[in-house]
Amino acid sequence: MKVSKVALAAATILGGSTFVAVPVLAQQNQQAQPAQGQQQQQQQQQQRLNLSRAEQTALNPLVQANAAATTARDQGQTPDWAAVQALLPAAEAAARSNDGKYLVARVQLDVAVGTNDTAAQERAITALLGNPSTPQELAGTLRGVQNNLQNRRAEQAFRANDFATAERIYAQLLQANPNDARLVNNLALVRGRMGNTAGALEPVLAQIRTAEAAGQRAPEDLYQRAWRVPYAANQRPQALEALRRLLAAYPTSANWQVALDVIREGSGNDAGMLLDTYRLARVTNAVRASDYLPFAVTLDQAGLPGETKAVIDAGVAAGALQANDSSVSRLLSVANRRIAEDRAGLASQMTQARGAGNGQPARIAGDALFGYERYAEAAEMYRLALSRGGEDANLVNTRLGATLALAGQRAEAEAALRAVTGPRAELASLWLAWLASRPA
Repeated sequence: MKVSKVALAAATILGGSTFVAVPVLAQQNQQAQPAQGQQQQQQQQQQRLNLSRAEQTALNPLVQANAAATTARDQGQTPDWAAVQALLPAAEAAARSNDGKYLVARVQLDVAVGTNDTAAQERAITALLGNPSTPQELAGTLRGVQNNLQNRRAEQAFRANDFATAERIYAQLLQANPNDARLVNNLALVRGRMGNTAGALEPVLAQIRTAEAAGQRAPEDLYQRAWRVPYAANQRPQALEALRRLLAAYPTSANWQVALDVIREGSGNDAGMLLDTYRLARVTNAVRASDYLPFAVTLDQAGLPGETKAVIDAGVAAGALQANDSSVSRLLSVANRRIAEDRAGLASQMTQARGAGNGQPARIAGDALFGYERYAEAAEMYRLALSRGGEDANLVNTRLGATLALAGQRAEAEAALRAVTGPRAELASLWLAWLASRPA
């Protein structure tokens, strides 16, 4: 018996996915066939099912029952899928050839779709995908359907807190679809819920490494996942390393804001750290509208009128501050009143610092000079502070590195920033990330 595979084509929609199901399939009446051109006959012949006489006899009752159920369904009536199911065991036993097994699996899929039995759908699809008689165009559709069914099972397991099952399914899906970022994220999420931070990061980092090895960048959401997973697990070093990779790939203002927020969270009430994170935010264009006023207040409290005025002016220009606001006008008035005296005293400050027995006067002078963008002189003072001692070397090296970076002395800036240890090393690493993003 020869039955056209083309005659088997029909679409049943379930959950947004296309299932190819088996409609009416009767014995072919050769006399009723219309005349066809030679090429069309050849194409149809290549798509025919070849069943033995024994298979034909055994499978025809199944085919007829399935045809009746399919017709009833298409006409809005109640299909008798139970009658089809009752004939399946005998048909399975009789199907010896690949084509016979293909036909049985197609009927099984039709019944599974009609009865909304997702487990049976998966079994039928697996059988079809493993059968060489399944046409390639159908196999492609079935693989997509199979993925959707498995993804649905994984989602159901996740909602039921059955993370082990969800992880197993997502891992299988990812193995079959290694470039699917959605699966990467889902597997990472499941493993994160299981407390397996390393496992959660593995598929994410693998995707990032693959992209970067090809001279490309992975999708931004993968970089976001790469830092959020360890951050949620209180693994700051891993989170910050991932944030640096994010900034290297996507150095947006929003991403810089997030990275600097993480630094601030770890700095406690350190006013010096707060000042330095604000400075880096200004360099990276990551000062939020709501940050301009606290930034100016921090500078005013540090005794840096020149930089206070510069930040207020920038805030007003950006529309983040209103010049007639009482807090803003007060700060600006104080800064303007102090600037002339502050500038005039810089030379004597530097002279005093050179003759001092400790580094404090030099560090103070360096801070003031930095605020006026006199970076070469500021670098001299910071180096003097380091040589005289008595100051926090990590603070001074952070500011020296920032000064040299803004002065365009890249190698020297990197050396100073890499010398920073302790809590400030996190901020120094972000300055290094910014330097790495600059043209050589």
